[in-house]
Amino acid sequence: MAIETKDLWLAAYLVANGGELKEVRPVMGGEGWRVPVFIVDGKGMDYLTSHYADGNILGNLARQRRSVEYLEMRARRRLEEVDHG
Repeated sequence: MAIETKDLWLAAYLVANGGELKEVRPVMGGEGWRVPVFIVDGKGMDYLTSHYADGNILGNLARQRRSVEYLEMRARRRLEEVDHG
């Protein structure tokens, strides 16, 4: 099941634990700013999301950090495409 979230850390947690980033969709946020919505798909995404929300997560911090950096880069590129496209 695909999860859509504006939460960079949740998206990174899902990617770091087997999820696949399907899309970064820019949406209008407050004061006209574009914000990224991350769409992550994979097996067990509901389970991981509920544990993340409860604060009951364990993980590899190095993998989490790499996922955050990857998603930030993808979001930045996507937002630039929209702004210049």
